Amino acid sequence: MGGIDNSGDLNDVWRTTTEGETWQLMTDSPEWPSRINSPSLVLPDGDILLIGGGLHNDVWRSDDKGKTWTLVSDDAGWQKRSSHSTVLLPGGEIVLIGGADSNFKMLNDVWHSDDQGVTWSQVTESAEWTGRFSHSSVVLPDGSILLIGGWVGSANGEVWQSSNGGATWTLITDASAWTARYGHTSEVLPDESVLLIGGYLNIRQNDVWRMIMIESFDVFLPLINR
Repeated sequence: MGGIDNSGDLNDVWRTTTEGETWQLMTDSPEWPSRINSPSLVLPDGDILLIGGGLHNDVWRSDDKGKTWTLVSDDAGWQKRSSHSTVLLPGGEIVLIGGADSNFKMLNDVWHSDDQGVTWSQVTESAEWTGRFSHSSVVLPDGSILLIGGWVGSANGEVWQSSNGGATWTLITDASAWTARYGHTSEVLPDESVLLIGGYLNIRQNDVWRMIMIESFDVFLPLINR
């Protein structure tokens, strides 16, 4: 969904059913304006949410695999922003984390929606971590959230954890084995380990790291995946 190419911001939507080998164009003109750096989520019922990005604070929903879209909220309450992250908690709540506003101010607020993006409430105006954008976030099987890296005025290699929906955060490590970076992605695997993929630090990175959490997630053992 969306992105940017040599001609500018995009708002096309593509779908694959072959594990990325082939792609089908769902729409080259969806109802939402073109944008970059916009997170999305898949809800338990299979519907897709597109949440802000491109300095918007709107929320859009698709119930037909991205072919058509309905505006859920045109002013979600949080500042217009880009390069934030969103996660879906086990109970269905959505958490929005950080990002950068139109003045490139790095934000460290956290917002929550328990009605699939229709309304939002602020969880904290100023989290324990430094304001940032282009970080990644994942939800662990116990429902806690990890915030990984990002740009804080320089590339960052911290990992933070919240066990209460983003209200408070604990620093897990500020010296990860992987190089500090931003613009990366992260995923949780079925064995509860976390993958960190690519990103940017002076040059684009194409490394992949796997973090195995032991002793109740207190210690991280990063292993490069070759």
